[in-house]
Amino acid sequence: MSEVCLLMGGDAESKCGSLTVTSVLLLTHFPFGWCVFFLLVFCNMNCYPTPRRFLMKFGRIVAVCTSVQPGIPKVPQPFVRLGNYGLVNDFHCTPMRRSFSKPGTMVTNNDRHITIVAKEVVDEINRELGVNVPIGGLGENILVEGLGDLSYVKGENVCIGIGNVILGGYNIALRFVKQNQPCKNLAPYHPEYVKKIYGRRGLLCVIESGVGRTIEPGASIRLFNGLA
Repeated sequence: MSEVCLLMGGDAESKCGSLTVTSVLLLTHFPFGWCVFFLLVFCNMNCYPTPRRFLMKFGRIVAVCTSVQPGIPKVPQPFVRLGNYGLVNDFHCTPMRRSFSKPGTMVTNNDRHITIVAKEVVDEINRELGVNVPIGGLGENILVEGLGDLSYVKGENVCIGIGNVILGGYNIALRFVKQNQPCKNLAPYHPEYVKKIYGRRGLLCVIESGVGRTIEPGASIRLFNGLA
């Protein structure tokens, strides 16, 4: 898999528009969005007073997983379908979720529709600790490879596209919300597991578009990260 890193710089800050946000919309919702994106990049090379990077990574979906039960593991599926709040038939696909800051209460599910985990991280920790955490063992909805360990993902302008990007925009567009934090339910795999995976537990995402569409293993996945 591959990545593209664009470096932009200049001293005409007043000319600068919100290229990152514009690019997110182009890359996730519009046909031929990639072509327009690169045109914007070259037209705005002098917009930024200091260098600014736009990182695009290309990977592949290894597995898709769901479970009607809370906790781990989730079960690999031949395909999954997107609902309004996550994957259909998954425990987390619900308009309300449990509050972590106020136990015993419920809050709107606007930050935990889908979890994405890097296969590279699972494989590395399996080797280091001599364990065999299976696909779905971390409770991931989507297991990916080719995007690295995902620890670098941060900020508000990160989008994830799944499927065809040339002919009809992304079939499915997700928005990154925050890094997932490891919890004690991973400890039974190994006493050091939580420590080893800290900072690489994966991404929490919400669905921007694609409700009703399906995801299968082998589908392409692209991550666009606007980096300061």
